Amino acid sequence: MLVARNKAHSRPLDDSDSGMQPSQMDANDTSYCYCGSRAKIWTSWTDNNPGRSFLGCSKYKSNGCGYFGWFDPPMCLRRRQIIPKLLRRIEQNRRKEKMYWVCIILSWLITIVIVGVVMFGGKAKKLNGEMLFLA
Repeated sequence: MLVARNKAHSRPLDDSDSGMQPSQMDANDTSYCYCGSRAKIWTSWTDNNPGRSFLGCSKYKSNGCGYFGWFDPPMCLRRRQIIPKLLRRIEQNRRKEKMYWVCIILSWLITIVIVGVVMFGGKAKKLNGEMLFLA
């Protein structure tokens, strides 16, 4: 089955993260694309085929020859509904985590400024254009 490809939602899949045993991959390991290169296994992350593996040209990201074929069988409707929602939730959690780190860093910076003001008593004097804190 040949279908249009979507470059924005795919990444290379190496043997370590494919979830397949090497013996399962041997049958398709000798697939070659139209330009004569060995086809690679990629993973689709579109809403219609989330996590589904496909064979594509090894130059897929740089406008290869257009070779495409599904490696995995089609997913059931329920998986196609659940996986995109889970991926969006993971992305939301990553954004929240980044915001937490920003808040932690800002709180530390504010704490340092407050401690500095308290230690120097908030007294400052300008001398030759430079601010000097007096104890």
